[in-house]
Amino acid sequence: MATYTQASPVKTYSLTADARFNALLQADPAYRLAWSTVSAGKTVVSYSFIWGGGVASAFASGYGTEMTAATVGALPSGDYANVALAFAQWANVANLSFKQVAETAGGTVGDIRLGLSSRVGDAWGYTKATAGGAANSHGDIWINPLYGRDSYAVNTYNFTALMHEIGHALGLAHPSEGFIIPTGYDYRTYTIMSYNDPYGVYAYNPAKEDFDYIIQTPMVYDIAAIQAIYGANMSYHAGDNTYAYSPGSPFYATIWDAGGKDLIDLRTFKLDCWVDLHPGAYSTLGFTNVSVSNNLGIAYNVTIEDCYGGAGNDTLVGNEANNALYGNAGNDRLYGYGGNDKLSGGKGDDILSGGDGNDTFLAGDDLGNDRYVGGPGLDLVTYAGATVGVTVNLATGVGDGTAAGLGKDTISGVERVTGSAYADTLLGDANDNILSGNGGNDTINGMAGADTLRGGSGQDRLTGGSGADRFVFERVIEFAGSTATTCDVITDFKHADGDLIVLTPIDANSLTSADDAFAFIGTAAFHHVAGELRYAITGGNTLVQGDINGDGLADFALLLQGSLSLAKGDFLL
Repeated sequence: MATYTQASPVKTYSLTADARFNALLQADPAYRLAWSTVSAGKTVVSYSFIWGGGVASAFASGYGTEMTAATVGALPSGDYANVALAFAQWANVANLSFKQVAETAGGTVGDIRLGLSSRVGDAWGYTKATAGGAANSHGDIWINPLYGRDSYAVNTYNFTALMHEIGHALGLAHPSEGFIIPTGYDYRTYTIMSYNDPYGVYAYNPAKEDFDYIIQTPMVYDIAAIQAIYGANMSYHAGDNTYAYSPGSPFYATIWDAGGKDLIDLRTFKLDCWVDLHPGAYSTLGFTNVSVSNNLGIAYNVTIEDCYGGAGNDTLVGNEANNALYGNAGNDRLYGYGGNDKLSGGKGDDILSGGDGNDTFLAGDDLGNDRYVGGPGLDLVTYAGATVGVTVNLATGVGDGTAAGLGKDTISGVERVTGSAYADTLLGDANDNILSGNGGNDTINGMAGADTLRGGSGQDRLTGGSGADRFVFERVIEFAGSTATTCDVITDFKHADGDLIVLTPIDANSLTSADDAFAFIGTAAFHHVAGELRYAITGGNTLVQGDINGDGLADFALLLQGSLSLAKGDFLL
């Protein structure tokens, strides 16, 4: 809190290494000033309303002539809450705390004072600055009475202009003075310290029968610059947050989010949206009453993980985090970029690209003829949501879900496939594939490569193909039966190729709480000991059997085509 004769404490701040942000910082070191009163780890700045509540305000000698102009006055008291909200937009993003104080006849004033004066001329207003912050007038905001008696609510020009002047009071400069912002960035899309409006900034509001001015927050470069001066507010939106927008409520704004797992939700939008989740990037939303471009920014050092598209032909771009991108209706384009992403196109003919990482394409949820493009990492196409069986061939790059109403998909750069709960046909390619049947009586062929095959529940037929393949069984319930005619079949088990039958996920002894391994007993009969695994030649084929409860009877079986001589080394027990 200050007095009218006493200058508030300030300090000189430093420049950054980025020319875009420096363009918002003062070029003259004498004016490169930040407030310096700190309490509870935050820079505390007070503000007051000149002549507020009808109280006489005092001014130091040499203050200036704003208070003696032809027209002067106080800001409307009914807008004090809106003024507080304008200050809050800066406190949300920077390590700042603002408090309103009342001016008194004894000379108590805020660090920043706000009043109306015709001395500002034709301008909306201005903010006073003094070299070194030597005078109490430093940081005071004077507003043209022609505009200053109107509302300061969000979606008015007054609200945005006030945020602009508060930016000056906190130490920011115009991007076209001193340090010059790079070409193409001197717009309020990037910084509210600019004088240049973006396209569509005035949007007609039928409820008011008037136009809104729709810049609602400091923008990406404003946030970077103010955080360079005061630090970031790391408690704002630090949890899991959903940013849900309405197609009838247009805006220009930037998200500052300090942590958590966060979502941009555009499911109510019917027009095309472009969303880029990279920090510092901009997105364009398809509003119904105005056309805008680059209206939603994501501040630097912010990670938004997930995005839901709407009914339009959307483009959703992920970042380096593990993103979940859902296109929903429309012919969408989804790009995961880095991280282990989850991508679903929804209805329509979609193109989904995973990028780096181990990505998952939710093909069972996608209605249409979709294209799935993997990339570096082990990528998965899953048809788990399909309502009938599907046929997927990685060698030809086709996933046929037409019987399930899913369309015919194009698949490339994908190593893993999961089928539906029904009878699927899954074929690999020359790579090391992981093919999982899920439920149903599946036919799975790994083709070339060292493949991993999981039949899942149902009576499955598994073919490894050339290469050292693994046939994995994770639960006893996955074995279809305990006899040669009811059990799963492996058609080409070859010890010489290095094939293995993997039973390690199964607890071999159901009578104990421990996770026991099987004991391989060759062709010997069961000994009424839980956890035994044996095999026998029957009908020219090899029948593998397991007893998990010690009753001497097979609880599951697996048929290997051909008469084979098995050893313990053919299994992972």
